[in-house]
Amino acid sequence: MKLFIHQLIIWPEDPNHLPRVVAFDPEKVSVISGWSATGKSSIIAIIDYVLGAGTCTIPVGEIRDYASWYGLLMETDTGLIRVARKKPEGRQLSNAFWMQQGADVESPLPILPTANTSAERFKLAMDALSGLSNLRLNPEEGNGFNERASFRDMAAFNFLPQHIVANPYTMFFKADSSEHREKLQNVLPLALGIITNEDLMRSHRLYLLRSELRKLETELRTRRNGIENWRANATGAFYRAQELNLVPAGEPPEDLRTLINVLQQVVNSGGRTVAAPDRVSTSVQRLEDIRKQEQELDAEISAQRRRLRRLRSLRRSVLDYEDVLEDQQARVQGVGWFRNMIAAEQCILCGSDSMVARRTLEELEVPIKELSELSAGTSSTEPMVDSEIVSIQRKLLSDERLLLDLRRTRQEFEATVDAERGLSHSLESVYRFIGGTEQALKIISDVEGDDGLQARALILQKEIDQLQRQLDEKGRKAREKAVGEAISSYILRFVDALGITGAVGNPVLDERELNL
Repeated sequence: MKLFIHQLIIWPEDPNHLPRVVAFDPEKVSVISGWSATGKSSIIAIIDYVLGAGTCTIPVGEIRDYASWYGLLMETDTGLIRVARKKPEGRQLSNAFWMQQGADVESPLPILPTANTSAERFKLAMDALSGLSNLRLNPEEGNGFNERASFRDMAAFNFLPQHIVANPYTMFFKADSSEHREKLQNVLPLALGIITNEDLMRSHRLYLLRSELRKLETELRTRRNGIENWRANATGAFYRAQELNLVPAGEPPEDLRTLINVLQQVVNSGGRTVAAPDRVSTSVQRLEDIRKQEQELDAEISAQRRRLRRLRSLRRSVLDYEDVLEDQQARVQGVGWFRNMIAAEQCILCGSDSMVARRTLEELEVPIKELSELSAGTSSTEPMVDSEIVSIQRKLLSDERLLLDLRRTRQEFEATVDAERGLSHSLESVYRFIGGTEQALKIISDVEGDDGLQARALILQKEIDQLQRQLDEKGRKAREKAVGEAISSYILRFVDALGITGAVGNPVLDERELNL
């Protein structure tokens, strides 16, 4: 995320006075000096407050008494943004924000800003600009330290107030409080590039699939226990079928699969004698209702799958387009330097007195600016669909389970209706046996069939294995090691440049302790 502060603005309580503007050069490091207690440290507190802080550390006194609004003029990937926040009323933080973007930023400063947005909306806008995923950092935990990463979390790497610099046990802004410390520990791998938005999305998908697999395995264990208990009585069921004259006399098959096939034939050849429409009508109507629910749910699942395919296609298109824009930006990266080098009247290439090169470069400013805006737009679009994709996947898993339950219920009622059509009440014991046997065979089919629970569990396990390969834990550790080594080398360069004595050994960033 690109963010440079051009101006710090303070509107006075008295509208007869003009706003106070402190300008910063984004091309340089700004060093602010002055006597003690003249407001130097207040600048960081004002910047933090305007950028949506949940607390206000602006000192009580003149800087609050005579001010009404605090504001910033910032440069981002999408251009200049002017934002202001009303000063706190006593201990109550203000939720009133004022924002300007685009051409409105070129207008003069108002005498007093008028609130046109809230703190929550401002943070959402900045989160979108940051390009951070809106998914939680860890899908398995729901505590307050595990919320989505936001641009506010990145402030820990930008602000270093005096009390942080002077604290030997704290290196990052706000890491001296337990809440922010826990959050920063979770955010740090994402900020350092050890994990990416793609990894977060895969982690959430993996969590959903594992949860669904656990449910399937629990149901499989329950059904298999029932199957094993019934299989122990399969021979008894065969003899009972003989007693009811449903199978010919003889010994039962020794092979269990053959015995099950015989019982299945008994179920399929159930007898019909006298029609009983009064008993059929209610079951038929309920069967039609179940079929209708099944069709509607199947259509909804198909629509969700089509939407999921479109979102995935959109995400791939955004990534491809972002690569093209990065290539285009790389080609014009040196334009700013070249324009500064030909600021003189003579051409830097041929030495002649000519303004042609400069005019040509000026004509390129508009398309280059448009290219930057397009690049910023694609970087903020990608994370927006992550949450929706995960939400659709979660809904699909739930609907598919419901559809499977409806199909089981429909098959059961179809069997009931077929069994009741043309039955005589005197055959009640026969069909009670057929119904119990049919249910047991159905449970076996649900577990071991091609479309059964076992097949679904294997499909889920295959997708889980694929996601685990894509997450590549070994590659993550390699990236973590490379980032750590790079940070250590940067620190050593600063130690040498600043001439620090007594620094011995290799400094290492401890991600858990958030210190060196």
